[in-house]
Amino acid sequence: RLSEVTGGGRRRPAAVETGRGDTPSALARRVRTLVPYSPATMQRVQRQLHGAGFTGEWPALLFSAAQLVLPAAVLVAGLTFYGRSGQPLALSVLAALFAYYLPHLWLERQIERRRTEIRNGLPDAIDLLIVCIEAGSGIDQALMRVSEELHIAYPTLAHELELVTAEMRAGKPRIEAFKNFATRTGVD
Repeated sequence: RLSEVTGGGRRRPAAVETGRGDTPSALARRVRTLVPYSPATMQRVQRQLHGAGFTGEWPALLFSAAQLVLPAAVLVAGLTFYGRSGQPLALSVLAALFAYYLPHLWLERQIERRRTEIRNGLPDAIDLLIVCIEAGSGIDQALMRVSEELHIAYPTLAHELELVTAEMRAGKPRIEAFKNFATRTGVD
């Protein structure tokens, strides 16, 4: 229900993501059987991707597939172009190892970029929140107004504040909604 109210996650490729929320589509379940990772590993990858702003089942599946296919492709390309013995083989294996870690490096960079954007927008959000509350708005209304105002300058922070207000409208206590915000963003 919450994903319906907020419009789901951000940066979701329309051609790939068909399901919403935590329930994967039938296609995602079928593709999931092809990925040789445990459910616990997939949940960890999903949490990391959510920290980077990618939500749903498909980003985790695509990330895991990239982690498996990219090294294989690099290894095959290295062996095809440079040969199968001696130093070219060793370089191809090293390139494949680097290709295995490349998605992780990209993901860590995306997570840090998102955290930085949220961290940079928090002072402006707090200032606007104070102005709205001093003008007589309630906290819930002030949060909605702040998320609307920050939508252009800090879209990631605005989206997270929209999630906070949606959680509060859905009945979660305010403190729990803010704890969820802190957990989702990883910003202190």
